[in-house]
Amino acid sequence: MPFGWVTGDEAFGQDPQLRGWLEAEHIGYVLAVSASHRLSTAVGARRADQLAALVPQGAWQRISCGQGAKGPRVYDWALVQAGSDHQLLIRRAIGDGKLAFYRCYAPDGASLTELVRVAGSRWAIEECFQAAKNEVGLDEYEVRRYDAWYRHITLSMLAHAWLAVLAAHAVEEATAHSADRAEAPQKGTHRLWTTSATRPDKALPTSRNRRSAGRVDRPRNPAPVGHHQPAATSEQAILAWSHRRRRHQHCARHCHYQRRLNEVTK
Repeated sequence: MPFGWVTGDEAFGQDPQLRGWLEAEHIGYVLAVSASHRLSTAVGARRADQLAALVPQGAWQRISCGQGAKGPRVYDWALVQAGSDHQLLIRRAIGDGKLAFYRCYAPDGASLTELVRVAGSRWAIEECFQAAKNEVGLDEYEVRRYDAWYRHITLSMLAHAWLAVLAAHAVEEATAHSADRAEAPQKGTHRLWTTSATRPDKALPTSRNRRSAGRVDRPRNPAPVGHHQPAATSEQAILAWSHRRRRHQHCARHCHYQRRLNEVTK
């Protein structure tokens, strides 16, 4: 399967044989390296952290490298030329100023935004691998030959993709079903709050309900007329509450993302 870029952590970035093979095949890469990694420049070989100290303040650009659990992952980025078709990509955290370094090879040329996008895609790939290990046993192979390993990895990734599609469809169907069921309380069929004189027709199948099937118990301390107390947890009431909670979470997430974007653009 052809691919345009290769990205990885320091374990791959520090491997000269891997970098040499990728360059011989004219495959671009963005590989993480340590601060002590040395690169050849116009002024001689320098460490990555030494090159970062030479970057002027105006050369840093604030770019998002993708979406994270708490919104866009925004950092300050700088690019240092390190020979023909080679660059050093530097990432600086906005809060504490912590630096991370990436060795880049772009045989066809690439902009800073493109290199940042490739560097940020590594997190999504690692999350996919972790999910595949947990769900379909991606790392549970006991083989010694490459073809057997290749079959196991291929089938595991195919099973993971199939489960991901099923889960996405299930979420869409559940959301649509919950939206339809949540309309019932608005029409007056059930309410989240009711008086003690009324009971929902059906309650959740708890162990107490199964033991006392066919028997109707009166409340021991009935509330005065006009006093409202929480209704029993009927199915429709739970669905209505769940729909309201999801709408609140969506609104809160949107406000959080907007606040982060406003902080970045200041």
